[in-house]
Amino acid sequence: IYTRTTGIWQSVWLEAVGSSFVENISVVPDPVNSRVLITAKLNGSDQELTLKAEAFIDGELIGTDTAAGPWQNALVVNLKTKRLWAPGAPFLYDLKLTLYSGKTKLDELSSYFGLRSVAIDGRRILINGRPVFQRLILDQGFYPEGLWTAPTDEALKKDIEMSMACGYNGARLHQK
Repeated sequence: IYTRTTGIWQSVWLEAVGSSFVENISVVPDPVNSRVLITAKLNGSDQELTLKAEAFIDGELIGTDTAAGPWQNALVVNLKTKRLWAPGAPFLYDLKLTLYSGKTKLDELSSYFGLRSVAIDGRRILINGRPVFQRLILDQGFYPEGLWTAPTDEALKKDIEMSMACGYNGARLHQK
């Protein structure tokens, strides 16, 4: 039965922030130069702000950069180890950003990024300079146990694995 639904379909939470914090970030991969460019927007009134970015592979630090205000500032994290993200081999680096006022830590956040290039050449889509034929499926994402929300991460993973077993290499998640 396809049940009519409304409202929030994912968990929602509130987080307390300090007097200064990282409001948002933009991460742009630059695989040709084995680096990632990070722009951060800060919010707050503290003085002498410094932002430190660190990239990791399996817990090992492989790149870092630090920038002082004024903001918005760009950080350039040169990567000692270059591992490209690609279809069939989706590798992600771990990313940690730490905001300081002097030597006092004000904020810290964790994220991730993939090092890859995407381009269009005529009617072809290129990932890392190689053409990728897109064989896509529309995933309605309906679960009897949770309607629009998968009951477990394993259920979501199973959906992806079933699509891949049918020969698809991408999906558009409906209404997510």
